[in-house]
Amino acid sequence: MPPGKENGRKRNSKRKAGRVYIKRERGVQSLVPSQRMAPRDLPLDVLDAVCAFLANVDLLAVAAASSQLCPLALRHVYRFIELATPEQAVHCLRSLDDHPHLARCVRVFSLRLDTRKAVDERYASLRPLLKDALGRMDGLVELDLVVAPADGTVIFKGLDPLE
Repeated sequence: MPPGKENGRKRNSKRKAGRVYIKRERGVQSLVPSQRMAPRDLPLDVLDAVCAFLANVDLLAVAAASSQLCPLALRHVYRFIELATPEQAVHCLRSLDDHPHLARCVRVFSLRLDTRKAVDERYASLRPLLKDALGRMDGLVELDLVVAPADGTVIFKGLDPLE
């Protein structure tokens, strides 16, 4: 008699919700929960591992969709920061200033300003913002600052490197 048939009737292996049933496929039996596990029921370390493989756009969607997963997703968003314009730098550094706990999540920080465009005094606010953000980046592993010498004067003027 073929598996799953008894007395000429197909055996219904699914039972009441919340129970485990036997699933037979190609002669292999396995125990399968009768209800699917909701993502919110997964352990945080599993969700953290999943977030590690998501693009920033997807992480932002996760953060917006779930208040429970928002801190986890934002931690991954702020892990690697690459900035290429003064506008991006000011916007990001203000965000890190408003949310200091996110600065502690940064592992790689890259500020590579286009050396063909001059950074003027409008971006002098980069000085204190950059100083404060770098001071809060406790887990920083890699720092990449590339600016033209003239821009460095505008951005870093008055900063004590040993402070």
